[in-house]
Amino acid sequence: MISGITFLAPRTILWLYAAAASANAIAKLLPSEDLDRFTKPLLMPLLLFYVYQKSIGNTTLKILLLSGAILFSWFGDVALMYRYNHTYFILGISLCLIARIFYIVTLRKASYQIPDFTIQRLFPFILYAGGFFYLLLPAGVFTVPIIVYEVLILGVAFTAYSRKEFTSVESYKTVLLGSIFFVLSDLILVINTFRQSITYGGFFVMLTYCAAQFFLVSGILKHVD
Repeated sequence: MISGITFLAPRTILWLYAAAASANAIAKLLPSEDLDRFTKPLLMPLLLFYVYQKSIGNTTLKILLLSGAILFSWFGDVALMYRYNHTYFILGISLCLIARIFYIVTLRKASYQIPDFTIQRLFPFILYAGGFFYLLLPAGVFTVPIIVYEVLILGVAFTAYSRKEFTSVESYKTVLLGSIFFVLSDLILVINTFRQSITYGGFFVMLTYCAAQFFLVSGILKHVD
């Protein structure tokens, strides 16, 4: 007998995720705080359920680390829904930072060999970080959090980029695309928050963020241990 929790096929779960992500992005356009509060907490649990369904009978360290990344992303997302409260804002940022660390560790695990840190590989990321910090800093009391957050976002992107020779082509391209969406989401968010308001900024932040999470998770699952 098939239990209720294993009834939904992975593809169905992804359609539900796409629907929730679209609804949340629309909530930013309207704007609708009620729709935002209803849909945002659904996003990461749906991805986590997708991971569970795809890994039944094959729960490896990679899967556990990936689940940790999704869980802390969810905790951070929920806390940041109350970002106008200083305590919840700091908590949300901290939880999201932990999620990024989990993603970095997961990506290193989802490689046949741990990629080397070479100047040649690091250079484009150092160049981007320099331009990012030059344009967007200082940001008052948020200067240090922005620096730490951006370093970890670029850490995810660098680790994704460095996996080229150490995973399948499909996994590499999918994860790399997810990391690019992560960088874009972060860039739009920081500009919209600390420099100038972007038309439909919230919409584009959520669109790129949801895409980033989807492609990272999908790409990591494509890696064969």
